Amino acid sequence: MKFIKAVICAMALTVLCVPVSFAVDFDLDAPAGMFGQQPFDVKNYTAIKAEIECVEEKKDEKWKPTFGIQFEGQGQVVFVRFFKDKSSPGVFNASLEIWQNKEKIKEGSLGRSVSLNEVFAILCDWSDNKLKVYLNNELLMEPVDMDVDKIIFSSSTAKLVIKDLQFRS
Repeated sequence: MKFIKAVICAMALTVLCVPVSFAVDFDLDAPAGMFGQQPFDVKNYTAIKAEIECVEEKKDEKWKPTFGIQFEGQGQVVFVRFFKDKSSPGVFNASLEIWQNKEKIKEGSLGRSVSLNEVFAILCDWSDNKLKVYLNNELLMEPVDMDVDKIIFSSSTAKLVIKDLQFRS
C-alpha cells in the first residue's frame, strides 16, 4: 500500500487552564484503497487528548474505511480501530488488538461505535504504566499494562480531522 503522510496544519503552544506540553491539529486523508499514518514519539509524555472526526469515507471494492490509533512500547502493540459497519451506513465500530513480541494475544469488539461526521473526544493515559483509552469520557477498554513510547494515528480509505491533539507530561 502507498503511504500518505499527514500534514500538520497548525500548532498551538498553550491551552487555557490545562498543563499541555504542546498541541497540534492535522488532517489525515487517505484516498480510496490507500493508507495514511502520522506517528508521534511520546517517550516524554504520559497522555494525549484530542477531538477526532471522520469527515469522509471513500468507496473502494477491496478496502473498507478504517481509522484508529496504535500504541507501541517494549515489544507491545495495542490497536484501537474503528471499522466501517457494512450493515449501518456511516457507522464505525470500535475494536481492539493487542500484540506482544509480534504475537497476537487478544482481539475483539469494544462494543462502541462512532458515526461519520461525529466529533468525538479521545483521551489516552499511560501515566501509571497502564494504558487507558477513553471515548467521550467513558473508559473504552480494560487498562493494558504497558509504557507507551510511540503512537500512530492511521486512516485507510477515509479522511480524518484531528483537532487540538494535546501531549501531556
